Amino acid sequence: MTIQLAHKRVLAFIRGSSPAALEIDYMEYATDGAAQSAYVTSATAYTAQYPTAQSATYVKATSQYSGSYVPYYSTDPAISLIGTDSGQQWLAVVGTTGTTRFHIDVGSAKIINRIYYENAHASGGGTTSGVNNFILQGSNTGAGTFDDLVYANDEGWATITGLSQNTFDQHVAANQADPKYITISGNTTAYRYYAIKMVDNHGSVNELGIRHIELQTAALNSFSESTIKTQGDYALKLEATTDALNETVTKTLTGGDILDITGKNTIKLDARSTGTGSNLQISIHDAGGTTTSHTINIASADTYQTDSWDISGVADADKDAIDQLQLKVLSGSLYPPAYSTTYVKATTTVTTGYDAWLATNPALSLTGDAVDDGWISSSVSGVNQRFHIDLGSSKVINKIYYENYHSTGTTVVRGVQNFTLWGSDNAAAFAELTYATDTNWTQITGLSQSTFDQHTAVDQSEPNYISFTGNTTAYRYYAFKFADNYGDGTGDSAYMGVRRIELQTFAETSYLDNIYAE
Repeated sequence: MTIQLAHKRVLAFIRGSSPAALEIDYMEYATDGAAQSAYVTSATAYTAQYPTAQSATYVKATSQYSGSYVPYYSTDPAISLIGTDSGQQWLAVVGTTGTTRFHIDVGSAKIINRIYYENAHASGGGTTSGVNNFILQGSNTGAGTFDDLVYANDEGWATITGLSQNTFDQHVAANQADPKYITISGNTTAYRYYAIKMVDNHGSVNELGIRHIELQTAALNSFSESTIKTQGDYALKLEATTDALNETVTKTLTGGDILDITGKNTIKLDARSTGTGSNLQISIHDAGGTTTSHTINIASADTYQTDSWDISGVADADKDAIDQLQLKVLSGSLYPPAYSTTYVKATTTVTTGYDAWLATNPALSLTGDAVDDGWISSSVSGVNQRFHIDLGSSKVINKIYYENYHSTGTTVVRGVQNFTLWGSDNAAAFAELTYATDTNWTQITGLSQSTFDQHTAVDQSEPNYISFTGNTTAYRYYAFKFADNYGDGTGDSAYMGVRRIELQTFAETSYLDNIYAE
């Protein structure tokens, strides 16, 4: 039973709550547009959504000039944006000046929020052949529609509105990159297939083409969810890409919608995510200027949990006029399916009680004696050790949380120092622990540092983080190649170890429902 009062202030008998529970947000947004209007994203970063493969299977056009000007040359990010156009951009068959379709299959349904493009040119010339006016369409009706490249055939396609412009600007008359962007506010439906209907060009009498075109998704956005929910008809779904770290969605309350939670001691909410760990933060902002925050820790992936936030210590003056509710993306922890030698391996281990998997178990202590609480190599292996983690399925990793080796604050020179990070989807590669063997491994670049900092000589937790931008590929297996330690002797007295290693991601889908105070 629900009693709704004016301005969304609700006293309700909620599942598991007291009769005096006060609604903060039940997330009853019936459409994606309603969800995005309520929870406005701060994201200014965008993530490219490429075709599944750069081939004629996934990128098509009504025509092409020749085999040197195929459509997928214009969607391939590895192809140069300067120099000759042959082999580096798409052109329609000679004599074409417009009325041409250009189709992209992004592999699965995605909401596109921006188009990045570079219009046609050849070493700075031929810019009048670039596409001018266009129409953007989306479809989920299958390959039959995607394969139909007749310009006038719109069956199965929906025209997407809300574009910041419906023209592609002419490329500057110079041999240089000339990036341009078109934002899209009208597309709240996820489509697998996208069509660009090219109406005309910039004046060429016999050519039509484009140098590069890239569909992009906002790093963080909110959507309506009608299936994965705990009460009512809907929940709020948050889609976060690998560029979403520290981005927010914010609901602003004005007038009679401002909430007074004076006297309330707890905020409760139902939360779920595709990853575990502390990957979301919720904040309330009071009109007086105070922001109070709480980190949501997801214990089990793909399972709703009720999270309790103790606000008894927040003064009533700092919660009597709540005018903002904000959700922030943090990192999510990714663990092996089980803590055992099946899923975590190292080149050597000194003895039982210092197995590699111990360094990945978040339940173990980060202080005191390191036995049964961390990994250490054999006594003659202070250099060149591999440390492999199997995540059970392919995941994109964006950050490493670690605590370097110590035992009651001593022997910190045994901590690992220089390292490289690698990814693979090959089980045989995971099982091979020879340091020099990199077969079927891909090195991951773009790390903020390539060393683990030495632990201070104090018996305490000392969290450190390494972020990176170079890994946009999901891997099941990750390998640390530890080159050396911090100087722990030589020969029979040389050890290498680490107290904790945790792989983290912020490319997650999260769900929130049933937020109330009591």
